[in-house]
Amino acid sequence: MIPGPRFNVHASASFVLSAVTQGFSSNQISLGLFSARDFNTALFTLSLSLSLSEPNKYNPTPKRPAGPLLQNVKINSRNHRSCQRSNGAGVTAAMYSTRSEKKIQAVASSTSVSATSSTSVPAPIPIPGAIPQLPTVAPPVDPAGLFQYGFPGPVADLATRNSLVSSFDRRLRNPSWVAEHITPASLALSNGDRKHSYFAEDPSVPEKFRGKLKDYFRSGYDRGHQVPAADAKWSQEAMNDTFYLSNMCPQVGEGFNRDYWAHFEDFCRRLTQRYPSVRIVTGPLYLPKRGADGKWKVSYEVIGNPPNIAVPTHFYKVIFAEDGTATGPVALGAFVLPNAVIPNEKPITDFEVPVEAVERASGLDFASKLPVGRRKRLCADTVCALVIKDYADRQKTFAKEQKAVQAPTRTSPRNGGANL
Repeated sequence: MIPGPRFNVHASASFVLSAVTQGFSSNQISLGLFSARDFNTALFTLSLSLSLSEPNKYNPTPKRPAGPLLQNVKINSRNHRSCQRSNGAGVTAAMYSTRSEKKIQAVASSTSVSATSSTSVPAPIPIPGAIPQLPTVAPPVDPAGLFQYGFPGPVADLATRNSLVSSFDRRLRNPSWVAEHITPASLALSNGDRKHSYFAEDPSVPEKFRGKLKDYFRSGYDRGHQVPAADAKWSQEAMNDTFYLSNMCPQVGEGFNRDYWAHFEDFCRRLTQRYPSVRIVTGPLYLPKRGADGKWKVSYEVIGNPPNIAVPTHFYKVIFAEDGTATGPVALGAFVLPNAVIPNEKPITDFEVPVEAVERASGLDFASKLPVGRRKRLCADTVCALVIKDYADRQKTFAKEQKAVQAPTRTSPRNGGANL
């Protein structure tokens, strides 16, 4: 078969007219077995004698020389004459193709070609040859058939609630990330009170994969909010959403969750004094540590009975401080803090890292759609410093009061759950 695309109009005109000059009928020309040399010879002949196979003013008595028959290609005498009057650029191009041609055999069935008038150089005629056919044999196995019984995963249990959006890691029983949005207006409202909120297991996570209240009992760790309750005071329901265990991770209490981490959360809220819109993504990390043998290893504690919930080695926050416009600059900051006691005097800038470092460590993508031209470094655009007040003391007092009046496994607020 003749491979490639169909003949274009200019190539078709040269082909048909060259056949006509060999004496074939212009009313019904068919394509049969012929050689490339014969075909190019016909084109060469056309360049010497522009004569048609039927009577016309250029050749009133055409002769019919012997030659291979061509079938099933229709052409009319009007197109013969219009092509005859066209320039000889196409013929000249065809003449050069007579060099080093090998004889081939080609069969084309029911190929209809019409010649039209044109003065442009014709496109090259497709080179005959065989198109390799890929095997169509079906594979003897069907790995995807496993999905009829269930999809293995991993599955990210995505939860969209009033005050947050979270993605849960079923293997580690911790959130992978939790996103929130705070504004001056949202923080100005005080319709929610944490005294009416209770820690709860997340019913949106399958029971066998979710973190449980009993896993934290006497674990030595706080149920540490990723989105703090103080960021969701604008409604009681919004605040309640922050108390699901899918928004919690085991955190060191004294010196971290109730101290440095709490001051860091306060710093994020104070950003709304400068920026009208602040978006924050928070989550755990499990980072390697170099051992005595010089090798890097990932090691973390697991709490619960049986052991269920992984204790993160670090926590991250990625902050997007917006100017309130859709295309304006965004002050971007990323921080990684160890899940350990941190002195309050430690500058928060000591924990500042490139957002790409958090992405590599977490396997998450935070800012790929934020153009570089819109990015600003947060701590270069504003002062990154914690405000240390009597905040920690007030939180500790509140925790003691709550422990005295509520059952520890159901109603203790986050900061009172350290040694339950």
